[in-house]
Amino acid sequence: MDELNKFPQVNEEVDTPNGKGIVEKIDIFNSIIYIRFQNHDIEKFTYDELQKVTV
Repeated sequence: MDELNKFPQVNEEVDTPNGKGIVEKIDIFNSIIYIRFQNHDIEKFTYDELQKVTV
């Protein structure tokens, strides 16, 4: 469960390399976060990719 706490919550707004988006789903086993953008496209990012944007 501690691993899940490091990820953003589903429906949370996050910054990505491609702009702001909403967390659609999380794959904690592969450290992948699926982000939905305003144009309804969904892209996947690794946990590390999102960390680089927020730091």
